Order: sequence, then C-alpha cells, then structure tokens
Amino acid sequence: MGSKLKVKRKSTPIPTAALGNVANYSTEQLAKTLGTKAYMLDMWVKAREQEMDEAYAKKYLEKLKRAEDSAAFVNLLITMYAVKMTWGYTKAIQRLIDNLNPAHEYIRRIGLRAATEQITKETGIDVDFDDFEIEQEVAELARKHGKA
Repeated sequence: MGSKLKVKRKSTPIPTAALGNVANYSTEQLAKTLGTKAYMLDMWVKAREQEMDEAYAKKYLEKLKRAEDSAAFVNLLITMYAVKMTWGYTKAIQRLIDNLNPAHEYIRRIGLRAATEQITKETGIDVDFDDFEIEQEVAELARKHGKA
C-alpha cells in the first residue's frame, strides 16, 4: 500500500518591501522571486500590455474623431468669418483668401465657443456644435506629451 501523503504548501504573498526595486529585474529573476514560471509571467505581462494598448487606442481614436469634427467646424467658422470680413462681389475670391488667416487667428484668439456665439449673433445664422471641450482636451494632451 504505498500511498504517498501530499502536502500542500500554503502560498503566502510576498511583502512588497521584501521585493525591493524589481524594475530592473529580468523575467527569470522576477519569476524566481515570485515563485512562478517565467513563461507564465511573460504571458501575463503581454496580456496586460495588449489590454492597455487597446484601451489607449480606443481612447485616442475617439479623441481623434472628436478633433476631426472640431477641425471641420473650425474651418466652417473660419470661412464664415472670412466671408463676413470680405463681403463684396469685386475680387471676392482673393479677398476671401486674404481673410482666411486673419479669421483663423481671430477665432484662435477669442476661442471656439465665443466665436460661435458671436458669429451667430452677428449674422443670425445658427451653427450647431456641441463639443467645445475638445479644444481644451487636445491642448492638454499636447502639453502632456511636450508638443505645446
């Protein structure tokens, strides 16, 4: 009757202080410290990286879509201001082209929301845009990543 007695060892979590700084550990060193297999640790890390990549991609694609909508709306406002500043039929195209940059700078200076309200008030043409916050969000992202 040679039955063997199996003893289960209770796994105890390793206190983080005992781990020290594991940032520079190799996968093998970390696996040994944690009492797991290196390939399992690699699989876990790759799965987490993929989850984060997908989450970031989704977030930034949504912001990109909103930024594209914002750009289209800004172009509409620029055109409206350029036409307003240009009003006249003689050499209208050249005057429109000449006024595109000043209209763009004006909108940039006073802001998208204020420009929208002002052009609506001055022209009586109601333009609808509901995502004014994207301007600030894009600026914050640019600052975070050193682009501003």
